[in-house]
Amino acid sequence: MRIPLRTELTYALCLAGLVFAAFWPALRSEFVNFDDPTYVLENPFLKDGPPINRWLGAWTTFYFANWHPLTVNSLMLDATLFGDRPAGYHLTNLVLHFLTTWTLFLALRKMTGDVAGSLLIAAVFAVHPLHVEAVAWVSERKDVLAGLLWMLGILAYVGYVRRPSIAGYLGVTVVFALGLAAKPMNVTFPCVLFLLDFWPLRRHAPSAELQPAAASVPAAVSPSRLAVEKVPWLMIAAACGLATMLAQRADGAVRTLEECPLEQRLIQPIIACVMYLWKSVWPTQLSVFYPDEAYVWPLPGVLAGLCLLVAVSAVCWKTRATRPAALIGWLWFLGMLIPVLGMVKVGKAAFADRYLYVPQVGLLIMVVWGWRRGPITAPAGVPTTSAWRLGVATLVVCVLTAASNLQTRHWRNSFTLFDHALACNPQNWLAHYNLGVAHTTAGRHSLATPYYEMALRLRPAHPHVRNSLGYSYAREGRLDEAIAIYREGLERDPNYGGLRFNLASALAQAKQFDAALQEYREADRLMPNNPRLLLGLANCEAESGRPAEALVAARQALEAARRNSSQRLVSDIRSRISDLEQAARSGGGM
Repeated sequence: MRIPLRTELTYALCLAGLVFAAFWPALRSEFVNFDDPTYVLENPFLKDGPPINRWLGAWTTFYFANWHPLTVNSLMLDATLFGDRPAGYHLTNLVLHFLTTWTLFLALRKMTGDVAGSLLIAAVFAVHPLHVEAVAWVSERKDVLAGLLWMLGILAYVGYVRRPSIAGYLGVTVVFALGLAAKPMNVTFPCVLFLLDFWPLRRHAPSAELQPAAASVPAAVSPSRLAVEKVPWLMIAAACGLATMLAQRADGAVRTLEECPLEQRLIQPIIACVMYLWKSVWPTQLSVFYPDEAYVWPLPGVLAGLCLLVAVSAVCWKTRATRPAALIGWLWFLGMLIPVLGMVKVGKAAFADRYLYVPQVGLLIMVVWGWRRGPITAPAGVPTTSAWRLGVATLVVCVLTAASNLQTRHWRNSFTLFDHALACNPQNWLAHYNLGVAHTTAGRHSLATPYYEMALRLRPAHPHVRNSLGYSYAREGRLDEAIAIYREGLERDPNYGGLRFNLASALAQAKQFDAALQEYREADRLMPNNPRLLLGLANCEAESGRPAEALVAARQALEAARRNSSQRLVSDIRSRISDLEQAARSGGGM
């Protein structure tokens, strides 16, 4: 039975209203200083060069330890439409989240025929607080975009299953490939399709009574054929996974066994899965960053978590014949999380809310349909359910909507975001660090310094923290402390160009020009063609009484600035060159 257009529009408007009610504060939010500068404000693909070159370049290069060209292209479109105004980027995220919610509802309804269950899952998905991070954070455009393509891929697959054809198969392939180009986490898509073959599509079932209520499907297909059907998609997923690993290794994002021992890699997935389950049920104390060291459980806790996961798995497996939705939903949840559980450790977070954006659908399937025995037989028209169930569902959705609205308000700016992160965990080193960065950006160096100092106490080996603390000391005029901090950092990482550049600047401020020149030249070797570094070198050469060498460095700075810097920097360098040329003609120094 087809649903009347008016009813379809009513459902769509209800879901859109829920999305807006939960996330409208994001439209007033600024960019935050965690990844947004890299993805938007300083992203060369968004601003530099002819548009066609930038669009194509996003598909042929790695950026920020990833290959996600479609995400970069979407941000490029936003940059064209909205410039540096964050409201437009946030609006795009909200629209994509609504479209993901709507296509989730359509896909579930087409597969199961259960309008009420599909609508409830879509409503909870629309407003769950764990999705605030994916929706309210511009840098997580990849989550909502990949989520939309995931749901569109399932819709395309349902169409292919019901009317098998080469064109249908190619359609699924194209949508899957686009999903990978948005976010590589979609590599598990073929595996989830294999799960859906068993429920609710029942492609393996010879009995008509086990087919979905929404429509009939072709004759039964053997599990081996279902698996073979997924092989081309698995090959595409493997290629994307390999490319992602290469990108992350090239950027130094993959942690070594010395940094993250094997036992931690085995324990961390257990902790992460348990925390995802808990936060799905009780979504409080949600933070933009959960540091590894805050989630080191004692052995009894780890064993208890493992027992919980094993027990749920055992119950789902034992009841698979009568309650297949429970097993399929559980495997959807666990399977999708495999790439981000930390067995291959990338980054310094124990887990992240955004990773649950699509995997949580599996848990919702378990809750809504996992308790039912046998096939779903709800009529395919108007949702039917008892009054008390409707009341409970409405209450849950309303509470989640209010919680998401409050959580979204924490994303107003970097100060509110990381203040909340510290409220969740006062020992969150990244929150201290980014609050320091926020104060530094605002020019409040004396306020930034205590945050950097605390971050350094919590993460003494982190080079960026040490570099920022040294910069803050230097801006406060505490040059000796800045120089000492920089040198300690270089003892740990002598090839950190930014740290060496700042050391050179501090030495120049302290009038130690010979030492500064040595550091500038070494920094130039590590960071070639950096216009600000070359301008600093030029100034140091001039202060050392070498105007000719200063002019050479300044002209190199101008050439570098013309390629990838703002007009203001180009103008400043030209002005400095003019001063140096005048000094050279007069035979003096600057």
